Amino acid sequence: MAAKVLIALAVNFYDADRISVTCNPENIASLRIIEKCGFHFEGTLRNYLMKPTPEMISDGYSSIRDVSCFSLVSQEVFNLDWFKPFCDELEMITFSD
Repeated sequence: MAAKVLIALAVNFYDADRISVTCNPENIASLRIIEKCGFHFEGTLRNYLMKPTPEMISDGYSSIRDVSCFSLVSQEVFNLDWFKPFCDELEMITFSD
């Protein structure tokens, strides 16, 4: 849900023409969210991340340095089956001084 809110905010209020996300190719949960939101796979950036130290790896940091890249462009967002119904349910509250 948070990803969809950010997509709606980016497109509807900030007039974003493109939204890009990256994730660890082994992070199945993130990949599932990215797929459900309608992002398109663009490719893999190899050795994109810094090489983790042995201490980082022992603390649970991934040793994978590649990232998978995905994008949505504004023309695609408006055609997603979830987008309009989701935006219709959102209520934007603005604050003023």
